[in-house]
Amino acid sequence: LLRSTDGAPWLVRTEAGGRAILLLASPLVPAATDLPAHPAMIPFLEALLVQWSHLSGWPPSDFEAGAPLALPAWAGALRDPDGASWSVEGGSLFTPLRAGIYEVSASDQDDARAAEFAVNVPASELDPTPVLPGALEELFGDRPVHPAGPDERAWSDGIFRARRGRDVAPWLAVLALALVGAELFLATPGRSRRSEAGVDLAAGSESSSRVST
Repeated sequence: LLRSTDGAPWLVRTEAGGRAILLLASPLVPAATDLPAHPAMIPFLEALLVQWSHLSGWPPSDFEAGAPLALPAWAGALRDPDGASWSVEGGSLFTPLRAGIYEVSASDQDDARAAEFAVNVPASELDPTPVLPGALEELFGDRPVHPAGPDERAWSDGIFRARRGRDVAPWLAVLALALVGAELFLATPGRSRRSEAGVDLAAGSESSSRVST
């Protein structure tokens, strides 16, 4: 797993009798290594090397979002970076849709095995090099691609080039304006008072004619 500057093996992983063995070519004394050799730090160093060397056999490496990965055979539950958990089948393929830290655990309550694995952003998405229009068309397959920019006006023209509805017919606009004008004319306060006054006069004339008769 690791070699010294002269090429000699320094950290070796092997197996014997069905068990994984980690061999460290250092006496772990201050005179022989720069690693923390204090007795209180040895358990921490051991746990660090065991975790780093993947003695558990899984995960074998880091993963990228959008790429399927095979879960360990003992997997029974999975938790995503948002904290949501669901059941999974051991050995099945799982495709993480976002980057972050995932945790897989065993389904058996008596089995305390668990492992965390990191899912990284795909390297292609980290490349700041502009993508050519031809490459975009190949990336999106049969879907139409409309490049726009880099100025704001070109972006607005490109993003709003397709509309969902049709233009309003001119006669509909004229009809709407006519209806608004008629409503304003009928709702004029002075016209309402004149109409009420005309009704009152008509009623008074009718009463007078009945009295005189």
